[in-house]
Amino acid sequence: MRTTCRKTFFFIILAVFALMAAPLQAETGAKAKEGEIVANVNDGSVSRKDFDRTMVVAAKQFEGNGFQQQAVSPVNLKKEVLTRLVDFELMLQDSKKRGIVIEDSHLDENVATFKKRLGEEAEFQTFLKENDFTEAEMREQFQRELAMHGLQTSLYTELQEKVSITDEDIKEFYEANQVKFKRPEQVKASHILITVDETADEAAKAEAREKIVSLQKEITAGGDFAEIAKANSQCPSAANGGDLGFFGKGQMVKPFEEAAFSLNVNEVSDVVETQFGYHLIRLEEKREASMTPLDELKDKIEKYLSQQKLEQAQQDYLQGLRDNAKITYLVDMDEEKDDSVKN
Repeated sequence: MRTTCRKTFFFIILAVFALMAAPLQAETGAKAKEGEIVANVNDGSVSRKDFDRTMVVAAKQFEGNGFQQQAVSPVNLKKEVLTRLVDFELMLQDSKKRGIVIEDSHLDENVATFKKRLGEEAEFQTFLKENDFTEAEMREQFQRELAMHGLQTSLYTELQEKVSITDEDIKEFYEANQVKFKRPEQVKASHILITVDETADEAAKAEAREKIVSLQKEITAGGDFAEIAKANSQCPSAANGGDLGFFGKGQMVKPFEEAAFSLNVNEVSDVVETQFGYHLIRLEEKREASMTPLDELKDKIEKYLSQQKLEQAQQDYLQGLRDNAKITYLVDMDEEKDDSVKN
């Protein structure tokens, strides 16, 4: 089962901060227009400097992931970046309302660790200059990061307590998505392998084949397949008597698969040659194509549904912040040409 990619609250925290923190790792090339803002958010704002810097990094990231192929226009990217920066500001304001306080000692520790990674003080000063940062701005950015992590922890606990999944929810999802839970035909097999490289000479191949044939004779004479596998097989499965567990079609190399699926239960194959060497295969069990029982899927479905509900709760939380906020955008996001982004 796969979850779809969503812009969840936690994705927003990580993605937006990753963009805003990127200048702490590499020069953005963007020059700020000091004192300007691009959006008022309640009593706070989104600065032109943060917007320009984030736009440059976002554009580079999109280009590296097929920006042109995705047909993401500059206008759409600008809207997305500004929306996420506004969300970020709203969450920062909420962290303050919730009493999330970052102690100076904790902030000092993070800044000191960052400086240590850079090396000498001169390198730190060069870094600030190249990235158009003051030390105070850098400290503020670290403070914001720590506040967001605090908010994330608080909200995750709060929202998780509101998420509950009933047996009826699980059953309903299972019955509505049966196509996802079809189990293909499978077999359970054990094998004995005597390895030989495909490029080996004829003498080496003959020796390996002679070995597997001698083991075949032991088994035909009544020898225990699992014990013979433990003593002779050159596959890691030897420790388990050659047991490979259940597998479906397409999971093994073709000659091995064809031989395994053609056997009857408890039947041992003739010698089978693959690129790995020579095999003897014993079929242990057959499992016809069927629906995977609900009991086997219950925990996975519960986890999936819990995640879906948690994501919706996160979206509702964020939408609530927006609905109760006074937000004024001071840039025109509908213009294709705008000097707010410096290349």
